[in-house]
Amino acid sequence: MRIAFLGTGRMGTELALHLIADHELTVWNRTAERTAQLAEAGAAVAETAAAAIEGAELVITSLFGPDAVRETVTGPALIPAGIPWVDTTTVSPPTPTSSPPPCPATWVCR
Repeated sequence: MRIAFLGTGRMGTELALHLIADHELTVWNRTAERTAQLAEAGAAVAETAAAAIEGAELVITSLFGPDAVRETVTGPALIPAGIPWVDTTTVSPPTPTSSPPPCPATWVCR
């Protein structure tokens, strides 16, 4: 499966490392240096979040809080309709239900 993984901080990198053996993984992070470990493990590195999701069958985000999700994903409506999105970003309990659907993507977990 072609997976785009956005957010390769400490948690994102560990999660993505578990996917790399069995999937075609493209990663992106606001701080490009944070993608180095995944690149060494075989992931493709994208220069932008939009480039990372091109051709992806699944998008996983592990960003730095709800503001980063709004800035990167929901504000620009980054994820096309029909592409599942798994958001592993740490948020407070009311955050997922207090916001309108962020984009036409398929919600996988909330």
